[in-house]
Amino acid sequence: ALVRTFKDIQKYEGAVKQCIYMPLYQREYDAYMSLAYNIGTGAFCASKLVKKVNAGDYRGGGQQLLLAEGRLLLLRRHHTTWESRNMIARRSSGVGLAR
Repeated sequence: ALVRTFKDIQKYEGAVKQCIYMPLYQREYDAYMSLAYNIGTGAFCASKLVKKVNAGDYRGGGQQLLLAEGRLLLLRRHHTTWESRNMIARRSSGVGLAR
């Protein structure tokens, strides 16, 4: 199970590094890795988020991340209300820290 997990991490890490050319803080990188895992590498690389970040619009990228995570929450009806609020709170706090 660990070997599979590490292979998955390498796949999504490669997508983030290949698609985003701009320097990232660790917290940004971690959030983008999570999104790439959730939506797939192709969708991540083609996303508005990547386009905004590569244009230097880090705040716009953060806003796109919130939109994407919000859509994922709607699709995952098995999440409890507390987990959903907690995720939104974590993502919202990261946007304020964007460049």
